[in-house]
Amino acid sequence: MFAVLISSLLFASLHSFGGILSAFVFGICMALLYLKTDNILVPILAHFINNLLSEAVYYLDYQNLLFTNDIVMAVMSGLAIVSFIVLFKFIKSNLKNI
Repeated sequence: MFAVLISSLLFASLHSFGGILSAFVFGICMALLYLKTDNILVPILAHFINNLLSEAVYYLDYQNLLFTNDIVMAVMSGLAIVSFIVLFKFIKSNLKNI
């Protein structure tokens, strides 16, 4: 678990432009993906898809409609909370294997 935290902290320090906390959590997810699959290509692909979707939303939402819409922000906040709960339960149930 120590290696997951250190690697996630290093990952976050290199991605501070998007928010250190979100990059830290993303780093934890990527480390857990690697540990669960034992295949470095899985987190690489997940990171690529994450960046691709982020860039697509950024460029396609040129009028900034998504992030000023209360419904969209509520849905995104709800998804973030659910994701955090799922991640926490996964870590808790697999702590001895990490």
